[in-house]
Amino acid sequence: IVFAGGCECGWAYRAFEGQSHFMIVGIANIIGTMILALSYDFLPKAFKEGIKINLLTEFGNLNGFFINLILFILMFVFVVFYKKHFFKNQLKG
Repeated sequence: IVFAGGCECGWAYRAFEGQSHFMIVGIANIIGTMILALSYDFLPKAFKEGIKINLLTEFGNLNGFFINLILFILMFVFVVFYKKHFFKNQLKG
């Protein structure tokens, strides 16, 4: 969301820059926040009271950082390979 400019600061900055289509992003962001706030009491308990894992407290600061970094790199590699696969299939079809 931050890279796409859909965060609270990103859409406002771009809308005030003159990119008026980001006003739609802002309205959708506000509506989505309202829906989440109004429906929060009806969410299943598993979402609200489930197991919370903090990598820093579970594995220590340095190990938690490295685990987070490894997961980030794995997701980045997955996205790059998926992008290549997706566009290769788009060119065929």
